[in-house]
Amino acid sequence: MKKIILVFFITFLIITDGIGQNIQLRYEGQLLEHGDEIIMTGQADLFDMAIDLEVKNNTQNTASISCRRYELDTITMSALYMCWANCTVLPFGGTVVLEPQETSDLFSAHINPNGHFGVERNLYTFYNEQNPADSMSFIAVFTTTNFVPVDEAGEPMIHQSVEFWGTPNAAIGYDGLKISNLSVNDLEILVEQEIVELADGADVSFQWGGLTYHELSEPVNLPALSLDSSFAVDYQAGSELGISIIKYHFFEESNPENAHQLTLIFNTTSVGLVETKLESFRVYPNPSHGMVRFGKVGENQPYSELLIFGVDGKLVFQQMLQSNTESIDFVLPKGLYMYQFLSHDSQTRGRKLIVL
Repeated sequence: MKKIILVFFITFLIITDGIGQNIQLRYEGQLLEHGDEIIMTGQADLFDMAIDLEVKNNTQNTASISCRRYELDTITMSALYMCWANCTVLPFGGTVVLEPQETSDLFSAHINPNGHFGVERNLYTFYNEQNPADSMSFIAVFTTTNFVPVDEAGEPMIHQSVEFWGTPNAAIGYDGLKISNLSVNDLEILVEQEIVELADGADVSFQWGGLTYHELSEPVNLPALSLDSSFAVDYQAGSELGISIIKYHFFEESNPENAHQLTLIFNTTSVGLVETKLESFRVYPNPSHGMVRFGKVGENQPYSELLIFGVDGKLVFQQMLQSNTESIDFVLPKGLYMYQFLSHDSQTRGRKLIVL
């Protein structure tokens, strides 16, 4: 099964003239956006799982387009390689010269799971050798499993995050995930709750199979080819502002490496939220190798402050913004971050920033 999922937490923003994308990627005829995930599920005994893309030079100039792979999650003992200028197990796939408006079907990402269960996630970044900031990326997700978490529409949820916003003392519930047994055998599935960060005064528990737990559940039997909807989370915010990050691990009792993960982020705040596409700033490169720039795009600057949080919810960077602020440069260590902009009466939803 193949599925394209647009992820919320990785958006690779670039400097362009604002008209179209200079490098275009298509999967099964569908144009990808920056940071799209392509998810492929299969059995652990498959010899080769492959994702093929078309790469287009969407400019009027000849471009030397290179491709580099970054490993985010790996399946134990798996073997992977990619084909671009050549087929290689190395992280650099070489450079292909494309004429103006030329499309190439040379790219493919491959994995041999070698009989193991798990999730393999690799970020592939295509960039113009003459201008590395002119780039495009996607994430190839290969999962070998007998069961898979799905959302309310039945789409796979592989290593995804879901974020909730509320006010102090608010009760927040989540029941948007179901477990689909893909096999022809019954499975015994357990759920473990891992608290990465818990805001002061907050409490969280989860339900599985009709019972409530705070740490590790008892196994629930999933009949062959069935769908279980008994998972739910109850979060009670404390009286103070804060961020809680909770991970849920779903795994087969007899084979713990056959597992999936869901991250829930609860953010309680006293100011109003505004929906915005952040037209005033672009963040690049994202993913980064340390140096990050927040660059101004338009004339209007509705935000007065930039905040960056670590995965543990702690503030790691804060910068006041003036109306004449053109760009902000800084260096961060490896990790996953969340950034947001504040004004005197509102704030944006958090966006993810990755430093490799």
